[in-house]
Amino acid sequence: MSTASSVIILTGSAKASRGKGKAHAHEPSGQTRRGRRTANYGRTPTALPEGIRHVTHVDRDANGRYEYPYLSHYWQDPQRFPFLIVSNNTTLGLALVRLETDPLNGDQQTDMAEFFILPAYRRQGLGQLAAKTLFGLFPGPWLVRVLLSNVAAEPFWRTCVEACTRGQFEETCATSTRVFSFHFPIRK
Repeated sequence: MSTASSVIILTGSAKASRGKGKAHAHEPSGQTRRGRRTANYGRTPTALPEGIRHVTHVDRDANGRYEYPYLSHYWQDPQRFPFLIVSNNTTLGLALVRLETDPLNGDQQTDMAEFFILPAYRRQGLGQLAAKTLFGLFPGPWLVRVLLSNVAAEPFWRTCVEACTRGQFEETCATSTRVFSFHFPIRK
């Protein structure tokens, strides 16, 4: 990888982004269309890439694949958004983002449901650049939840959120998760 400035976010569902970002939709034919996602991908994926097991509590199925029970929802539910993280025509990872309603105040917030960078591409600034790009696609309140058992992710997200918000975030700890909540872009 040459520089962290070459990350592209690709998406593959039927919904338009809530934000005004520069996401591109990768068509099955290989064509790319700006600002629109495609619904016809044929088979909806249900399995995650090999390395994602480090991120979630997902066990192998009988076929040796890591099944993620909600993955197909990202191609069906208009409140869920799947993304591939790509640089120089190489897939670096994936992100699953969902919109949800805050039960306390009824406001809509964006949740980083899953975020994964392949180990070979970590510690190069690419994950932080991808996260910041995703934050920009969905301006407004954000939540990033990190399992306390995922010891590598906690410092990454603390550093990432701190850098992207210039320190303007809240960090809370629940029984099994650490939650980073913030507004992006930051308010002046």
